[in-house]
Formats: sequence, C-alpha cells, structure tokens
Amino acid sequence: GLRDLGITAPLMVVRGDGALISADQARERPIETILSGPAASIVGARWMTGAQSALVSDIGGTTTDVAVLRDGRPAIDPAGAQVGPWRTMVEAVAMRTTGLGGDSELHVQDEGLIGGVTLGPRRVIPISLIAHEAPDIVHPVLDDQLRSTTPGEFDARFLRAVPGIDAGGLQDRDRVLLDRIGDAVRPVSEVLKTRMEAQALRRLVTRGLVQVAGVTPSDASHVLGRVDAWDAEAAR
Repeated sequence: GLRDLGITAPLMVVRGDGALISADQARERPIETILSGPAASIVGARWMTGAQSALVSDIGGTTTDVAVLRDGRPAIDPAGAQVGPWRTMVEAVAMRTTGLGGDSELHVQDEGLIGGVTLGPRRVIPISLIAHEAPDIVHPVLDDQLRSTTPGEFDARFLRAVPGIDAGGLQDRDRVLLDRIGDAVRPVSEVLKTRMEAQALRRLVTRGLVQVAGVTPSDASHVLGRVDAWDAEAAR
C-alpha cells in the first residue's frame, strides 16, 4: 500500500465545489463529489496559471466542460448540481457541458446541396490510435482508400471486438457479424455486406461488444502537430 512506499499523507477527495474532503467524508456522503472532476479542473487551472478570473474549458474524450473562475474560486451554481433534468440541491460548480471531445466522431455531410462537417455525439477510437496499435492492417487499407477515384461510405472506419464482454443472447445476425470481425482490427467496408448488417453493428456497439474507429479531433491535433502520441501519418 501507500504506507509501504513511505506515503503517510491523508487521502483527500475533491468535492463538487472544488473544496477538499477526507476519504471518510466522501464515503459517508458520496453525493458531495458530483461534478468533482470539472471542479478539480478549475482549481488546477487556477494553480497552474495564477489567474484570478478566467473561463476554463476542460476538453476530455467525450465532453467539453466550461466553467468560470471568479476571484480565484470556482463560480458556484446557486440551484445546485444538475444531473440530466434533475436538480440535486448539492452545492457544485456552475458548469456547461457539451457532448464534444477529443474522441468525438467526425461526420462529413455529403448529401444534398450543402456539405459540411459535424462532430459527435458518438465516441470512437481515433484513427491515429488504431493505426498505432495495428499499423500492418490500418495503413494498407487507408492507402487503398486514398488511391480510389471515388470516396467510400466507410472510408477511414475500422472495427474491433472488445474481449471479455458477455456476448450471450445475441440475435443470429449479430452473432454472425461479431464472428466475422473476429479478434483483429477490420475495416468496416470488409465487414458489412448488406444494409441490414449496419443495424446489427449498431446493436453490437450499443452493447459494448464492438468499438468503432474513425476520424476525430484527436487526429486533427496530430495532423496540426499539437499532439504526437500515436500515428500522425495515419491521421493525415
């Protein structure tokens, strides 16, 4: 344990308003830790920058949390933390959350007269990460797709089965699709044979049996040189 490492400091937990409470207090009243993650981000931003007043944006994998630092303290929501449509009456930071993050799926709008790009709300594995983990599979597929004269519906999209998840009770079509994916990373274009199988894939993803990889803001960060954690070449 920690004592074996010579660490005798008490374990403290961040409360939803940015204050610290003991582990025993958190165990007795876990509700007090609602929004403790964003609260810790605000306190951390204050400590790192020394700013007394600031707008703090915490961008994670799936969400972006925005809160206000006033006079060196997080602004508190007077109505209490909100979870979905419910007010908890627990004092916590005033925060706005958007379902967009570094792993939000990028969609290219190519129907109709107006094109464009949208993000989210689904989280996917970044292309740069899946290529880092399976370069021999991902790079040849991406190269073939780039050489194609027409873009494909499933370009830069890959699938990976999640090991250790109970797959009991699957419909026959879902089972066939899961077996087709197997243990390796597979391009979506090779897995889906019919439109009906797209529905089966959605069910597998919803159950957590399959993960989808696609283009994300994390890939854009690799292309721009702001991040160098995975495979930037695949992101390009």
